[in-house]
Amino acid sequence: MKKYYHLSEEIVDSWINAIKKATNYKDFFDYYSVGDYLGKGQFGLVKIGINLKTKAKVALKILTKSEISTIEGLKTEIDILRVSKHCNVVQFLDYFENSNYIFIVMEYIKGGTLDEYMKRVQWKISENIVKKMVKQITNGLYYLNQFGIIHRDLKLNNIMLNSSDDEEVQIKIMDFGLSKILGPSEKAKESCGTLSYIAPEIILRKPYNSQVDIWSLGVLIYFILSKELPFDLPNNNFKEICNVILTKKLVFPPDKWNDKSDELKDFISKCLIRDPDKRMTIFEAMNHSWLDNC
Repeated sequence: MKKYYHLSEEIVDSWINAIKKATNYKDFFDYYSVGDYLGKGQFGLVKIGINLKTKAKVALKILTKSEISTIEGLKTEIDILRVSKHCNVVQFLDYFENSNYIFIVMEYIKGGTLDEYMKRVQWKISENIVKKMVKQITNGLYYLNQFGIIHRDLKLNNIMLNSSDDEEVQIKIMDFGLSKILGPSEKAKESCGTLSYIAPEIILRKPYNSQVDIWSLGVLIYFILSKELPFDLPNNNFKEICNVILTKKLVFPPDKWNDKSDELKDFISKCLIRDPDKRMTIFEAMNHSWLDNC
């Protein structure tokens, strides 16, 4: 590698600017400033950013290259964000890279995660509000499925809200760090996801498709409305929890579920069918009677 020097700082700057222009190089810090910590994703930290030109807030995913063991998942996440243009999927805005860091710029969603929302409302939420949320999640999943995208880690921390107003809430699916793009007849084989949410076929190491997201959706709805996971154990023993997911009968304890509609329980039950070929599809979920009129 050759090194070039010049006594004039002005000349050096002009060289650098000419090289940037010729290579279409963009310096992240010419466009954005970095603010407060927002959270942690599958890859890297997420912070608030400010667009220096418009002064608008954005969400910045900042990744340290030296800490990334493989870039395959990261490339998939960026590809998914680039292609996804749907109101219920977080929007990609820009991408920057230098010798040390990768910066993914996304829309800023002010309402926080669904997990944070549930804590704010002390896990007191009406079935009608959940129905509105689920309708949007199914719309987002259906859109992703049209591109062969499976999320593989659908859970409270990966769902965001653009508002804390129950009547105006808009759901955004985010964090595609574990996601995968499949061809029309292709299936995935990797074991990944969050244990209490993963579908039986992943535990059994069988090839799987987007039906795994339907299972996770059923777990998520059950959890939101009862503050309990349908298939879980307090001891956090991996093998025992896997066995529960594979064998335990789905139940709706009366103290938590007597005031919930039969349509809701039917929706969850059809999401949590262990055989993926018999499990409700995303199209069937969108058209289920529980989601009528919302």
